Amino acid sequence: MGFRGIAGASPRCFSQIEAALVERDAQLRDLEEANATLAERNTELMRGVGTRESAYNRAQEKLQEQGELIEMLEDQIRGARETAELQLEELKAQLQREQLDRTMAEGALEAGRKDIARLLREISTIQYRAEPAQEQAPAAARIQNAA
Repeated sequence: MGFRGIAGASPRCFSQIEAALVERDAQLRDLEEANATLAERNTELMRGVGTRESAYNRAQEKLQEQGELIEMLEDQIRGARETAELQLEELKAQLQREQLDRTMAEGALEAGRKDIARLLREISTIQYRAEPAQEQAPAAARIQNAA
């Protein structure tokens, strides 16, 4: 059916073809509008994905930074704990030395007190023994003076 076939076609056939063309043009416009709408929606979604990816990347960086901060703080705490333990051991050793020194000083003090008590007893004994001799000496002098 060449060109002649179309020329010999009935007007009804032309109206059907025109109606089909109008319908196809309408479908084409609807499809183009739908395509434009989908393209806009796709652009919006891509922006949203980009925004979320950026937020995710920032959150990951922040998590990494906080993880590093936690590790640093744990190291500082560990160091402080070790330092405190060393200081505690030094203080315990110092306390033991001071307790030993005190025990020795108390022992020396007690020994000194015992020595003083013994010396006082000896002095008292010597004085007691010396008193009768002093009493006898004046009596002997009186006897000699009387004679």
